[in-house]
Amino acid sequence: MERESLDRKLLREEMVESIKPETGTPIEQLQKQGFLYHATLLMRVPGILREGLDPKFSNYRSERGNYLCLTPDIKAAIYFVNYMRYLGGSGKIGILGIYENQLPNKIREQFEKDPLSPEDSVRTYKTISPEHIQEVIFADQGIWEFSDEFILKGDINEISGLASKMGKNVKVIDFDFSTFTFNERGI
Repeated sequence: MERESLDRKLLREEMVESIKPETGTPIEQLQKQGFLYHATLLMRVPGILREGLDPKFSNYRSERGNYLCLTPDIKAAIYFVNYMRYLGGSGKIGILGIYENQLPNKIREQFEKDPLSPEDSVRTYKTISPEHIQEVIFADQGIWEFSDEFILKGDINEISGLASKMGKNVKVIDFDFSTFTFNERGI
């Protein structure tokens, strides 16, 4: 029994090393002026692309109801989703880019400061429709969890293809959370 777990450990280490960026570009270079970012688990991205970013699926709640966090700081969005990942997710994430000035007034008017996030971050209680999501960055953090990672490994390419067909600006990156750097992958 002990030998089997050692084999799994060695396989996991080998897999992580095979996709870990040797050198990388700071993640802030993907950040665009005027954009708000929301990072989420990869498995949630297809539904968001079809139905929109809906607060009713959020785990966060205030006295006004469920809300979503949006931030102009891409690094903060990634940090936040990694916190959620430890509560039951995977190392594959989607970072959604929303150009704030193209959002309808009814959405921007109800934004409120998010006291739990960086200073320019906001909460929204309204659904952001798919057409207002201009960009999707798929990040593979090289974290192998045997429960679902073999299924998700192929899904990044499939889901990024769906996003491209919907007219979204798509990037697929290998991301190193320890240094906040990335290497872009070809799609």
